[in-house]
Amino acid sequence: MPALCFGLTPLMATNYRRVLGLFAATRRLGVGWLWYRLRKLAADKSGLTRLRLPEVTFDAVALDSISEVQTWRDAEHFFAFRGERSIQFLFERIPTANFATWAGEPTRAEWERRLEDLLAGRFVYFSDKQVEMGCPPDWFQNPFFNRRGPHTGHFSQLDEFHFGDVKAIWELSRFSFVFHLLRIYSRTKDERCSQLFWRLVDDWCQRNPGNVGINWKCGQETALRAIAITFGVWAFGKSPGVSAERLTTISRLMHVSGMRIEKYFSYAIRQCNNHSISEAAGLWMIGVLYPELKRAPHWRQLGWKALDEQIIRLFFDDGGFVQYSANYHRLAIQIITFCVALGGKNGECFSARAMARYRQAVHFMQRWVDPVSGLAPRYGNDDGSLVLPLSNAAYDDFRPALQSSSAIGLGKVPFPAGAWDEERFWLGQALAEAPHEPISAEHFVAGQGGLSVLAGDHSHLAFRCGLSRHRPAHLDAFHVDLWSDGTNLAIDPGTFSYNGQGKYAGVPLALSRYHNSVLINDREPAKQLGPFLFDRWPQSKLAHFGSSKSGRSSLLQGYRTDRTVASGEVIHRRAIGQFPGDFWLIIDQIDCPSPVATRLHWLIDSRFCRNTNLNRWELADHAQAWMLQIESSTPKSTMNEKMGCEQTPRGWFANRYLSCRPALSLETNAPPTTKALFVSIFCPVQAAAAGYLSVTFSDDDLRIESEQLQILVAVRPQSEILIQNVKSIGLFSEEIET
Repeated sequence: MPALCFGLTPLMATNYRRVLGLFAATRRLGVGWLWYRLRKLAADKSGLTRLRLPEVTFDAVALDSISEVQTWRDAEHFFAFRGERSIQFLFERIPTANFATWAGEPTRAEWERRLEDLLAGRFVYFSDKQVEMGCPPDWFQNPFFNRRGPHTGHFSQLDEFHFGDVKAIWELSRFSFVFHLLRIYSRTKDERCSQLFWRLVDDWCQRNPGNVGINWKCGQETALRAIAITFGVWAFGKSPGVSAERLTTISRLMHVSGMRIEKYFSYAIRQCNNHSISEAAGLWMIGVLYPELKRAPHWRQLGWKALDEQIIRLFFDDGGFVQYSANYHRLAIQIITFCVALGGKNGECFSARAMARYRQAVHFMQRWVDPVSGLAPRYGNDDGSLVLPLSNAAYDDFRPALQSSSAIGLGKVPFPAGAWDEERFWLGQALAEAPHEPISAEHFVAGQGGLSVLAGDHSHLAFRCGLSRHRPAHLDAFHVDLWSDGTNLAIDPGTFSYNGQGKYAGVPLALSRYHNSVLINDREPAKQLGPFLFDRWPQSKLAHFGSSKSGRSSLLQGYRTDRTVASGEVIHRRAIGQFPGDFWLIIDQIDCPSPVATRLHWLIDSRFCRNTNLNRWELADHAQAWMLQIESSTPKSTMNEKMGCEQTPRGWFANRYLSCRPALSLETNAPPTTKALFVSIFCPVQAAAAGYLSVTFSDDDLRIESEQLQILVAVRPQSEILIQNVKSIGLFSEEIET
């Protein structure tokens, strides 16, 4: 009996935690969410989902039962059928251009080597990891976690969290390599590109019967796979050796994919994220481009209507995206841009309201992409997705997506002609159609989207502050990113993995302690219920934005409260001052009726080195030398630094999915007090900081001085606003009043 009790105790504890987690999730997402999840669970477990979406081999799908066409005679018949119905793709044949005029264009030998890699089964995962998988590959192998997903069983009966990070299994089945084959063929005209495409499609369909196995688990993966394969069909459908049987398989695959998306589409809508955009786009595309299918008219109408509604629902008035994620913002923009381009060729256009939201979303992305490097803050979840890899640019270079979406959505491009134009080239737009209009360096304040940008002379700062309309994926309130001449000086740690192991289990980089903000009592501001949900959504709000009369300086202030990390309400105010000469002043004040310990964290470029005996770190290996100085008003505050700590995620940032690079992690720890004030200063060494900056705290005022500069700050909190007045003399004479 005691043994039985001891055996049951862990199980009971686990179930108890699950019940508490479910209760917390319901409190956050609503009773409607819970009711839907319970209905979905019941349908999956009872076999009802299996009845609605039966397991089927593609050979067993009778074409006459799903299609107006009994059989395809040949490729000419396949494409003529679409021509008779005025159906157009983005291109009739693989486009060619004078790619060699673009900087960074690989040689023909390099393109041929890339083809040889694919033929040998060396596939690229998450845009930068080449893995030996064989050709055809094992579509169920997880090469990063040494696990293998199930290839049998109905998808509704499978749990995707038991095979390592399932995204590493799904990555090959997205068929992103199709875009590489298109680009290789456009340079080499090597027919082996077509042969490999059809060989891999045949093998995937044989090994992944409809609705069977882990690769049918996700509707978004189904939609993205359909889009990628469709690019290949239009590129290689008329190549030698393409049989009527292969084209018949494509019709069957698109029918099964359309049914998979449609029957589970309500789940995508409930997700309130990029899934509904991707799945609506995939459903609509199948309806448009595969008119032989009997359900095509329904899918075309349903998909377009849903996509229009989701653009309005998921993008805010200021252009921000409901997922508060740079990469998911790009994913959604790329999908919508693809649909705008394809819709334009087939008589479809979004409502005026949806187009306005789309254009504002493109404008929003323009504001926080670094114009020199094309890189963006790593804020929010980043799963390594690049759904249209149609250029030579790196994964984290946003210029191709910006160039194509700006051209197609706004009628102008932000960058001069270059390698980033290739994406819009494949989307069917002639390069001369959109004039070049550079992005102006200006401030952008977005309280709804939650990411505001201040522009300096040769630098810019992104501030994560805003109310969460839907579940935030990272505890990154008040995080600050700083960029100078294309270099990320103050860094967002990123994501790494949704289902990592060891020190990366539980998506730790999403936590507040690894972001550039202040942690109270060493406690996170929310409890993590799972990789995509926190209990209590931390909220912050923009309290004030103003500029000096000259317009050369600005002040942005945020305000947030927390009742979970201390016995009383903790108030955190952060003020960011931007001054001439790329001088940045960040002031944090923490107030609480009971004493609380505070910890200010900065994750900065690994090349920063500490200046001996000073609270100052300098970066000399840059276009201009930069410094960071940190001061605390609390006596006996301590500082420590770590880079790439092997025991914890501290001192790392995820530059790619399932990859990390070292960065310098700085902690300033203040002992318990009812009021703490931190001052952080970023600036070029030779400009405002030729001498040491003396920081003096007196009552509620703050004085910053060097031989060349004096800044007086009136720190008198009134409700949400921290700073009442800032006045400087010396290198720059500015005054900002609130």
